[in-house]
Amino acid sequence: MAKSKIIKDLVNDEVSLTVVLNRLYVLASDLGNQDILDWANKEISGYKKDDKLPDYRIFKSAEFVYTGINGEFQVTNQPLSLTWLNPETVEKLSISHIRDSISEIESKANTDKLLGIDRSYLAGEVEANTYNDFLCRGVQCFSIQQRVAPNRFAEILTSIKQVALKLLLELDKKFGNLDDLDVGIDKINKKEQDELSEKIHVVFNEYSIQSKKVTLKNSNLGSDNSIQKETKTEVEVSPTIGVNKDKQSKFGWIKRILGRKK
Repeated sequence: MAKSKIIKDLVNDEVSLTVVLNRLYVLASDLGNQDILDWANKEISGYKKDDKLPDYRIFKSAEFVYTGINGEFQVTNQPLSLTWLNPETVEKLSISHIRDSISEIESKANTDKLLGIDRSYLAGEVEANTYNDFLCRGVQCFSIQQRVAPNRFAEILTSIKQVALKLLLELDKKFGNLDDLDVGIDKINKKEQDELSEKIHVVFNEYSIQSKKVTLKNSNLGSDNSIQKETKTEVEVSPTIGVNKDKQSKFGWIKRILGRKK
């Protein structure tokens, strides 16, 4: 049974994930485990553009809404049919990479606001694909947004919590109470170091955080990071749905309205 209060608090949601990750960072520093150090640091600070992401930070999102003119009707935040976009565009934009820090993810998971990625630059593609003789012109979009549900961020938090919990349980099992932040690698022998290192990698591999086998050297439990799965297209999620600020997109719709026949 776990002895550490930090584990009980984590299970009962009585401590923030930021506190838990900072605790893991300190423990990993004592152990000399580079894998945990890198993971905790990136979750706290956010992932850089060149960093490989854990699988739980990558998901599909193909829900688009638009504001504009469809035939004789002006519409606001209505679903945009995927058939109005080129297939390659849908495929390219369907994968989202979330690189936010843990505090930003917590904020977005608890927000009541709409979350989305501005895709207003696709207006020309939509208009071209919807043009026909009957409508005389295609659907004209003033703005296009790719929706991201807040529960996506809640799912990321759940995954981070699971990884942290499993790591803490393994460390608690091996070293006892972790609340004084004093583990000490000298408390276990070489064989136990190997076993602990393998167990840590099992936890990380479960979430595709890394896949390289541990190499122990000078009592160091760390190894290089890698990810089993990687997608090519990367998009960033903005905090709220907004209109494209590009001048051409901003004023182009005014010209289209003024140019319409009554």
